[in-house]
Amino acid sequence: MKKLISLALVLTTLLSVFVAISSADDNTDNTPMDSTTESAIPEGETTTGDPEGTTTGDSEETTTGNPEGTTTGDSEGTTAGDSEETTTGDSEGTTTGDSEETTTGDSEETTTGDSEETTTGDPEETTTGDPGETTTGDITTEEPVEPEEPAECAPAGDTTGDGKINLGDVALLLKHIAKWSDLNIDIEQADAVNDDKINLADVSAMLKHIAKWNTVRLGHKDSVDVVKAPTCKETGETALACKVCESCVTVTTSTVPCSYDVCVITEPTCAKEGLEKYTCTMCKGTYDKVIKATGKHDYEKTVVTAPTCGTAGEDKYTCSVCKHSYTKIVKATGKHHFLDGVCYDCGKNESGHKVYNIGETWVVDGQWEFTINSVKKHEFCNKYAPSNDPLFGGEEVFIVEYTYKNIGYHLDSTVGLYMGAACFNIHDGENDVAHSYPCTHEKIPHFILKGETWKAREAFVIHHEGPAIYIRVSEFRSDNLKMESADFVIKIS
Repeated sequence: MKKLISLALVLTTLLSVFVAISSADDNTDNTPMDSTTESAIPEGETTTGDPEGTTTGDSEETTTGNPEGTTTGDSEGTTAGDSEETTTGDSEGTTTGDSEETTTGDSEETTTGDSEETTTGDPEETTTGDPGETTTGDITTEEPVEPEEPAECAPAGDTTGDGKINLGDVALLLKHIAKWSDLNIDIEQADAVNDDKINLADVSAMLKHIAKWNTVRLGHKDSVDVVKAPTCKETGETALACKVCESCVTVTTSTVPCSYDVCVITEPTCAKEGLEKYTCTMCKGTYDKVIKATGKHDYEKTVVTAPTCGTAGEDKYTCSVCKHSYTKIVKATGKHHFLDGVCYDCGKNESGHKVYNIGETWVVDGQWEFTINSVKKHEFCNKYAPSNDPLFGGEEVFIVEYTYKNIGYHLDSTVGLYMGAACFNIHDGENDVAHSYPCTHEKIPHFILKGETWKAREAFVIHHEGPAIYIRVSEFRSDNLKMESADFVIKIS
């Protein structure tokens, strides 16, 4: 590049000399033949075309013509006309016109006009003008920077160095991650995913490689882009692009199994099979599947007989679906339930006087026989009985069924034995007194003569729902009008 600059400076100097000679020739053409014509290059003037661009002479010359120009010996030379150029001494030259050019020192040049250019010294050149370009120092053209070649990815995965990639390499890698000592492992081969780290990501990549996954390339730092997802009928495509070596491959991924939505057509039961329909979400293929009967019953329990302190009970279990049923014996509780000193389960009496239970007959000699057959909740009336009624309100309506027999009772030949609700005094375990309740399901008691028997029913209501009641039955004798009474403790069923 320096040689080109030097050559340019020499050409500039030669051009200045050529202009001076041309001016001298024009002046000679206008001079009479008898005049003395000076040489175009005065004697003793030296032109040097080395990079410094210096013109040197011993004499001063002035040429005036159409273009006005002046050349000055060792120190100054000027040419003026349409363009004005000055060369000074060994070092300075100026051109002014449409463009102005100055050369100073060994090689300083300035051009001013549409564009301005300045060159200073051997090493420095400055160009200023419309383009606004500056070059400083030795004029150097930078070579274009060629892109770096991408790095190459080395093979990886063979941590044992036996030329194979198998579970032995994975085992060795896991031991290395677990910081086992004294391992002969190839660390470069261990970096299976090429991320400068040794961790479980490398283990995962090696296992996938061993399992022949084609979306894993050992030794590459791949980004994975699913181009086309596989379905149950068509293969897919996946693009792998390594971030290190910039290699790209597209691999075919295998079809995947059908993915089914399940619709239950019929639920299986304990005794019947069920049916399910499966529909693939991708290919819409379907198939039906029969579900075996569960064999598991949904039983509901019914107490047939509640156990008591001394008597076993019985429960019945019935399947709500298939109606299959079975019974179960429940052991006696061994625990007494006392009401007024009498256990209403087994009849154990700790009251100190006689107390009757269901089915036991109270006999008044020469007068009557009396038996309570049952005490039962009246389900129908319990649904509709007004609990807030001042006369008939309560929580539980029950019916006492009883039997009485006339064995000698008579007031006269027409009046017999009558035992109705007025003969009953009833209370519960909380001493809440029961009241007679009007019920159409009663069997009204009658007057009976000697030798007759009657079965009657009376309804009562009580404010507390409980397991048992205490009943005192009282009646006057017909022979001396003495009051006879008997106590009953009866469990409500």
